[in-house]
Amino acid sequence: MTFTPRQILVPEIPAYVALISASLFLLHALSKFVSKWSSSRQDQQLLNEDSPTSFDSHDPEQDQQQKLPKIILASRVLKLLGCLAMFGLTIATAVEGKCGSVAVETETEGSGDIRHVRRAVLLTCLLFAYTFCLSTISLLPSKTISHEWKDVCRKHLEIVLLVPLGIYVYRDIFPLGTYTLEPVDACEGNYLWTKISMLVFIAIVLPLFTPREYVPVDPKNPRPVNPEQTCSIFSLTCFTFMDNVIFAARSVEHLAYDQLPVLGDWDYASTLRKQKFKYLDTFSGAPKCKLIWGLIQSFWPAYLQMAIFMGPIKALSNVLSPVALNQLLKYMESGGEDAMVRPWVWILGLFSSPILEAVSYEWFYRVVFHTEVRIEALVQQLVFEHALRMRVKNEVFLSSASEEPGGGNTTNSKKDKGKEKDADKDASNNQNVHGKINNLVTSDLQNMSELVNVFVGLGDVPLELILYAIFLYSILGWSALVGIVLAVLLSPIPTYLTKLGAKVQSRKMKKTDSRVQTFSDTVNVLRMVKLFGWEGRMSRLIGEKREEELKFVRWKMGLDLGTNIGNLVISFVTMATTFAVHSLIRKQGLTASVVFSSIAVFDTFGLYTRYLSMTVNLAISAIISMNRITEFLQETELIDDYHEEKDKASVTAFRPTPDRMNDIGFCNATFTWSKDSAGASQPGANIDGSSTPTPSHGRRRFLLQVKDEVFFKQDHLNLIVGPTGSGKTALLLGLLGEMHFVPPLDGEPTSSWVNLPRDHGIAYAPQESWVLNRTIKDNIVFNSEFDEVRYRRVLYQCALERDLSLFKAGDETEVGEKGQTLSGGQKARLTLARAVYSKAQIVILDDVLAALDVHTSKWVVEKCLAGDLLEGRTVIMVTHNVDLVKPLARYIVTMKDGRVVDQDHVSKAHQSGRELIMKLRKENDEHDVPKPENADEQKAKDGKLVMDEEIAVGHVGLSAVRLYASGLSGGHITLFFSLFFIGLSLATLTTAFQTWYLGYWASQYELHAPEDIPVLHYFGNYGLLFLLIIILTVLSQSYFIYGAVRASRSLHQLLVKSITTATFGWLDKTPVSRIITRITQDINTIDDGLPRTTRRMFEMTTSLVIKLGAIVLFTPVFLIPGVLSLAIGYWLGSLYLRAQMSVRREVSNKKAPVLGHLGHALHGLVSIRAYGVQSTFKTQLQQYIDQYSRAARVFYNMQRWIAFRLPVISGTFISLLAAYLLYVSKQSASTTGFSLNMAVSFTIMLFMWMVVISNFEAQSMSIERIDHYLKIEHEPGSTEGGCPPAYWPASGDLRVENLSARYSPEGPEVLHGLFFHVKSGERIGVVGRTGSGKSTLTLSLLRCIYNTGNIFYDGLSVTSMNLDSLRANITIIPQMPELVGGTLRQNLDPFSEHDDFTLNNALRSAGLSALQEDMAEEDKITLDTAVSGGGNNFSLGQRQIVALARAIVRRSKLLLLDEATSAIDYKTDNIIQKSLRTELGGDVTLITIAHRLQTIMDADRIMVLDSGNIVEFGAPKSLLKDKTGLLRALVDESHDKDTLMAMAGL
Repeated sequence: MTFTPRQILVPEIPAYVALISASLFLLHALSKFVSKWSSSRQDQQLLNEDSPTSFDSHDPEQDQQQKLPKIILASRVLKLLGCLAMFGLTIATAVEGKCGSVAVETETEGSGDIRHVRRAVLLTCLLFAYTFCLSTISLLPSKTISHEWKDVCRKHLEIVLLVPLGIYVYRDIFPLGTYTLEPVDACEGNYLWTKISMLVFIAIVLPLFTPREYVPVDPKNPRPVNPEQTCSIFSLTCFTFMDNVIFAARSVEHLAYDQLPVLGDWDYASTLRKQKFKYLDTFSGAPKCKLIWGLIQSFWPAYLQMAIFMGPIKALSNVLSPVALNQLLKYMESGGEDAMVRPWVWILGLFSSPILEAVSYEWFYRVVFHTEVRIEALVQQLVFEHALRMRVKNEVFLSSASEEPGGGNTTNSKKDKGKEKDADKDASNNQNVHGKINNLVTSDLQNMSELVNVFVGLGDVPLELILYAIFLYSILGWSALVGIVLAVLLSPIPTYLTKLGAKVQSRKMKKTDSRVQTFSDTVNVLRMVKLFGWEGRMSRLIGEKREEELKFVRWKMGLDLGTNIGNLVISFVTMATTFAVHSLIRKQGLTASVVFSSIAVFDTFGLYTRYLSMTVNLAISAIISMNRITEFLQETELIDDYHEEKDKASVTAFRPTPDRMNDIGFCNATFTWSKDSAGASQPGANIDGSSTPTPSHGRRRFLLQVKDEVFFKQDHLNLIVGPTGSGKTALLLGLLGEMHFVPPLDGEPTSSWVNLPRDHGIAYAPQESWVLNRTIKDNIVFNSEFDEVRYRRVLYQCALERDLSLFKAGDETEVGEKGQTLSGGQKARLTLARAVYSKAQIVILDDVLAALDVHTSKWVVEKCLAGDLLEGRTVIMVTHNVDLVKPLARYIVTMKDGRVVDQDHVSKAHQSGRELIMKLRKENDEHDVPKPENADEQKAKDGKLVMDEEIAVGHVGLSAVRLYASGLSGGHITLFFSLFFIGLSLATLTTAFQTWYLGYWASQYELHAPEDIPVLHYFGNYGLLFLLIIILTVLSQSYFIYGAVRASRSLHQLLVKSITTATFGWLDKTPVSRIITRITQDINTIDDGLPRTTRRMFEMTTSLVIKLGAIVLFTPVFLIPGVLSLAIGYWLGSLYLRAQMSVRREVSNKKAPVLGHLGHALHGLVSIRAYGVQSTFKTQLQQYIDQYSRAARVFYNMQRWIAFRLPVISGTFISLLAAYLLYVSKQSASTTGFSLNMAVSFTIMLFMWMVVISNFEAQSMSIERIDHYLKIEHEPGSTEGGCPPAYWPASGDLRVENLSARYSPEGPEVLHGLFFHVKSGERIGVVGRTGSGKSTLTLSLLRCIYNTGNIFYDGLSVTSMNLDSLRANITIIPQMPELVGGTLRQNLDPFSEHDDFTLNNALRSAGLSALQEDMAEEDKITLDTAVSGGGNNFSLGQRQIVALARAIVRRSKLLLLDEATSAIDYKTDNIIQKSLRTELGGDVTLITIAHRLQTIMDADRIMVLDSGNIVEFGAPKSLLKDKTGLLRALVDESHDKDTLMAMAGL
């Protein structure tokens, strides 16, 4: 007997598969046994310590078995019974004399054939007996076999069962779809279909629909289960596990975060760190290589899945649709003659193609986005942990002016523009490290996601192009090769346009960076801008930057339009040329089956060709970002403790000898700010003594040198003193290991060292207080255990009790971003309290008394420094208040020019100092720490200052939509959109008509011979229609581009104006980062994403309506299915959008804490390392990342949920239409082709439409947020009636009548009915204890807070005066000076209104010359000195001098100084005060707030405030004569009482 190829597929194949399976199973078992035996020989104890996945692990598996869901157990039992049933059916078939199981015909003539049948039956029985055994093993209890082995058995079972099912499909199912073939095993009758049904059930249905067993990542600490971890494969493929979330959102206004599915344990940041850091982090054992290789090693299984699902599966499913359409139209053209395959097979192909594509596509993207979230979590941890190791560099470099031709000081700020350009370039190369790190975890991390496109481009596109080329060749012959070659040759054109657009985008981004930098500098010092009345001028400056940026926005939109037109032209030329060659040269007919099946292929072929050429650019962009992250991880300079081994050896070698290991101090040590500058800063080099480097023309060469030995006295108070800029802070940082230790060029290693024992903890209070955006209590307790008694004593000793009483929420009050709700003195005491509360043995304090008034300073010294909480602890303190603290000190180090110039052990005064300490401590002990009665009841329930960002609910509001529509139309909404829709509709109608015309042309070949067809006539009309489409498209799109640029301009103007005119109260409640997000992320969306999405939304909506109309025109009965498909799609889309908007907002809100935590940590790196709380901050970051990952995973899965369902609608609609046209209406092939083309476009566009609608709503949230910012609290606007006369002010006369002030309309009064008069030219000093209202008085004079009463400045009431006019004529220097990045000249004169002579005079008057007396010329601060962001490369005292000089430049008649010299040493302060007396005009009124009484004691009059009231106001001499007065009390408490009395003339 002769067998056909289909007949020889007998059970040998599945039997051989079963044999291979059994062999692999035995080999696996053997390898495990050998490995376990080898391990047991090395260590017998390992027998009892196997992991949960070991061969005989019992307890965890037993627990899992007990928790195994009943449905999973039932499924496994059913599979066991199914295998048994297949075994029985196979025997029954043989017993009843049927033809066998998966065998050949039984009616054979030879004995060989009978033996063949018997062998077939025997092998089939053995096959299902083997599957029965595997099923049995998978049901055994855990005490018998581990979960790992049961899992292996189940996988083998599923693979083995699929093989016989596949053979049955080929032999017996496939023939049913043909006209010529019959099922091979039809002789089995009902047994055949029973076996096939049973195999489908146990091999397909059960594996697809059975939930998966949850196996925890850490069996000892299982976490709540995410539905994605346990859902069935079908649910995972179709995303039905998201149904509960989607439908839950329908019934609530906003889907809260707690309603989202929990995060899977495999996605926790801590879990990822344990599993993947060994491949990524060099400090965790990873090799030093590029980040991309570490990621591939970490996630190769995921990348393999992506390649499989995006490669052959998607490619084959995509090609299936045009093949099925071609064959179906061929069937209709021929009337079914000579057809082998039944038409319903091709209809089934049209149905299954989009579904199979959706399965592969959505599985691919599910894996992609899952991996992306995990990579995000890992990279954020990598960058954060590395940032905790990096050195905080306080250096800015500028190219040396002296090296430039004609270098030297300029005489006019407008000269030497080329030099300033070079300076800006160098400054940009040394950008703020905080901004760089933020870019790494935002922009660069986002760019890394472009690698997905590389997988698409390299894994899917080439294979699809090959399949498409084969298909086109099969229907068009060699003419298809012409079109293919032409598509390849023309593909560089749009690629070139894209690259040109990328260049324009790059230039646009530079302009964006310039605008954002200007705005960021402005908003970071917005309080200063408002106090100076610069809102309008800064807005105009930002507006100028914006106009430069919009030029490139317009160019970019134009190039995008050109690229789209180019793609249309290339697609038309390629297809038209192919059709022309086919019809004119080859003389072949353009039938409907050829035309309509090739249209989509040509469009896709051209698109993919261009996409493939752009993949390289996408990969380059992603790799560049990865390399930037790699460079940060491998090239960033770290503190000495984390140096590489080759460098670390040179540092650790210079440790003290064993007998000195417990000492605190230095021995012949030299330090620089960074390792880079160590070579240029070797001993003997030119140096300056700035504690924080202050670069001028050249590279900073700061060197801290400690010659001989400096040992701090343990268990005592140690002082570090010296003038401003002498290196005091640098000495502390060198001790803490923050500066780079420079090994000596010669000498023994042990002769040069630094040592700070950390075994018993370090506490550190920096000069610039570092506070977290948490409650006061959290800031004090920090990382320590809470002790109520100790906590109360800390509040008492740090003088914080009275401050807490001023807050409604007490110590539960949030301090705000950078401690906005606290004064400078309060922040300093809060930082001090944190250090005192900790139980660290060594406490390092950096000038914590600088911001405190005399009374508070004395309190802190007597109650805290001499208190019991610091008794027996080593305190190392920097201070300018030497006389106040010296009696308590045991050891004093004096600094000058970066060197230790004196050491005083205070041996003679020590005894009297000890007596003073004992006396003070005794007094302290006599006072019990008071605890307010019912303290908890007195506190407000909510102490939040910085409010959470509001989460809008539901869809984007009409207000936001109207705002953008008005911006697009310039206020003429109806006219703009009417004209746009007319042009858009005409273009879309012409496109649809062009497709119909192509079908009409093809239909002529059904009626006439090819040689009788006027091809050139049809071809010419076809080309004219295309030209009309191009013209209409260009006109409508250009009109929209004009409106989009107009909207970008107007919305930016409104936003900047709204922010710059906001009230101070609103600024206090709103983090700067949130404001900057509006002007960066949201404005970028309005410039780029939103216009493109809006245009596509209008295009697709118009196209959907027209395509549905075209379908209904030829097939009216399909109006109902078409509308039903649209309705179902809209219903699914509305469900998705409602849920997606909520989750997207949660994603945005959960992302902010990650960046915020990173920012807080970066600003406090020194404190974090000093306290040794890096692990705590890592854990907190992991918690924030987990919250973000939870929302992000849900968000991405929601996208896939809708993306899977719409193709199902597409496939159903197309297949029903095809079936109707074929079997019912019996339309022509051309009409069917046109209708199906419209249906395919309609359904595909339905999905794209929903995606675009989703993107539009998501991007419209930017408009919503901007609209919210336009409705914030604003200060009164300027009016014509509020402008003062041109001569005003002619003098500094100030009169205040009944002035009361409060910080909010509902808040309590802070100032109460003040009356005073200050004559022009008077110098007024303002003193008072903390909280008395001193700073509030200055704010009220400038109308920065809510005032009542009258203020007359030079005779005019300022109550109704324009704020910009008022503030432009009053100058205030706030307690914390604010500088912007750039040069010193730009800080003094931001609008280039003064020459260099004026600016240099102002610096001299502010005391800069006195500060730099002993410095070398090249190291002095000049107008060209670079200023880093925030002025961080200047010490606090130096920043105060710059702020004072800036105030002098303004030449206002009224000058307000609010603790303007608090961080400056006494000598320099005296010089400044003398300079102010002589340099200011005689008609300039000076009001000075100062804690240092020496600063204001020689004033004409002194105002004493207490609790918002003026209690004393008069000449210092007369006030001091009153021994019961408050001023006299402050003087009596001061350590320099005699000096103050002498200054007052007493």
